[in-house]
Amino acid sequence: MKPEKNKYAPKYNQKKWTRNKYIQRSHNCYSYFLNKIDKKVTNACKKTLKKSGKCLLPQPGLTGKYKHNPKRSLTCKALHRRIKTDNKKVFKTTIKKKCPKHYYKGALAVDPKKTYHFYRQDRSGMWSHKDGPKKPTKYDKAGKKIKDPKKSNRNYKTDKYPKFCNYYCIPSSTRRKKQSITNKKWSRNIFKK
Repeated sequence: MKPEKNKYAPKYNQKKWTRNKYIQRSHNCYSYFLNKIDKKVTNACKKTLKKSGKCLLPQPGLTGKYKHNPKRSLTCKALHRRIKTDNKKVFKTTIKKKCPKHYYKGALAVDPKKTYHFYRQDRSGMWSHKDGPKKPTKYDKAGKKIKDPKKSNRNYKTDKYPKFCNYYCIPSSTRRKKQSITNKKWSRNIFKK
C-alpha cells in the first residue's frame, strides 16, 4: 500500500525538535505524536537539567485525572484511556481509513508493563517518531523508512514494543491538544526515557 499524503499532517522537520537542547531533551514520542512543543515543558527542563541532569517528559494522562504511569498502566487499553483524558478530540482509526479534514494519523505500540512508543504520519504519508530525548527519525530499527508502524521493525535494544495498539486521528491544531509533565498529585517523579 502506497502512503497517502495529507496536507493537514505535520511536515517532517528534525530541526524543529532539535533547535536547542532543552526542546530536544524535554519532548518525547508523546509530544511528537501530538506535534506539540510546549514552552512550559521546555522551561521546566531548563530548571531540572541544571539540578539533576534530567528533564521531565510529557506522559499520557497527566493533564487529566491520572498520576504518573505505573507499570500496570502500560497496556494498550490503559494508555488509550490516558490519551483520551488529555485529548478528547483524538480518536481511533485504521491504516486504511482517512482522517477527517484538519486531522492527521498517529500510532501507539507498547512493551507491556515496561514502556510505550508513539509514531505520527507526516505530510508525505510516511511515518516518523522521536525516542525520548533523541532526534526524530523516519527510520525503524532495521534502518528502513516507515510506511506503516504496525509492520515496521520495533525491536530496539532495550525496548521491543512487540504489541501494536492502535492508529489514531489527531487534530492538527495545537490549541486542541494537551500534554503535561506534572499534575498536582505528581510532581517529584522524573522519567528517564
